[in-house]
Amino acid sequence: MSKDRVSPLLAASLLVPQLVAMTLAAVVVVGWVAGSHPFWPVPDVTLSEAVVTHDYGEIVRLIENGADPNQPARVRPDMLNSNQYILTPLEAAVSTRAVGLMELLLRHGASARSGQGRVALICDAIRSDAPDIVDLLLTTEDRSDPRGECPAISESN
Repeated sequence: MSKDRVSPLLAASLLVPQLVAMTLAAVVVVGWVAGSHPFWPVPDVTLSEAVVTHDYGEIVRLIENGADPNQPARVRPDMLNSNQYILTPLEAAVSTRAVGLMELLLRHGASARSGQGRVALICDAIRSDAPDIVDLLLTTEDRSDPRGECPAISESN
């Protein structure tokens, strides 16, 4: 046997791992291009969930792609606490005491609603100890001050 020749078995053992790696890489790239994440599933995120996680980029992306900033949506367990909720994006922002998120949502068409819905948001902000959000909400819609209608406030006076 010549010293210059490589045995077919040795050549195959060197070539097979490279072929396997190239095949797997091709599968990953094709899957990625087709829209499936190659390593883990990416769950759909609701606008309310994006608000709870303070993901400003995702909030804007979702709204620009047609998400309604006034539509209640699911917030999965362990995002706020162990319970699942159905919240409007503004309710989600109040629950996280994020005035910047409230301002972003209001600029993108969210409505603090009139009547009891607005009162409920303001009362939730008071219970959440979020005075900046209370102040912001008092400048929206009809600009009335319904703080006296909040049970926690009325009972403490």
